[in-house]
Amino acid sequence: MRRMPPLPLILPKVRQRRRKKGSLFQAPRRSSRVYLYIDPSKVHLFRYFLEAEDNLGLMTVVDRWRAALLVRFSPHQEHRLLEVLEEIRESLPFEGPFKITDKAFERALPSGTLPVRGVLR
Repeated sequence: MRRMPPLPLILPKVRQRRRKKGSLFQAPRRSSRVYLYIDPSKVHLFRYFLEAEDNLGLMTVVDRWRAALLVRFSPHQEHRLLEVLEEIRESLPFEGPFKITDKAFERALPSGTLPVRGVLR
């Protein structure tokens, strides 16, 4: 039995996509940060609410006994993050948000505790 030669493979023409121009915002060199205090038993719920907003911010527990949270976010998203925090506050009460320069945050720290590079010591 004689083999047939393979048929030539005909592919449809693929239209080249235009390359996207640069992003609207220049990438920030540093993230902005806010701190807040919440009931320790509700930390998981706060993380859930924050993740539900397209991961607008990255939450870290700084002090697990007092439930001091650090939320890092892109500086150009600050207005949106503050809006989202106010929405979360309606269903989950918390203290804050405090920026590192706020006197209220410094008074809320235990004595001898200083924020250094985003970590409470």
